Amino acid sequence: MKRGAALDPRNGEPYHWLGMVLMRMGHPDEARITLRRSIELGSPHAEQSRSLLASLG
Repeated sequence: MKRGAALDPRNGEPYHWLGMVLMRMGHPDEARITLRRSIELGSPHAEQSRSLLASLG
């Protein structure tokens, strides 16, 4: 996932999926940063990223 985000850093979709993975792996701080980046870049999953951010508090 990190590589996908690095290959096209202006595409928000890999950041969304990476944020989900980081959440599930127990890395909430990294997940927050990554999900915010997904939203900033206009990921097609921006609404879901917002919901995930809200669940992280």
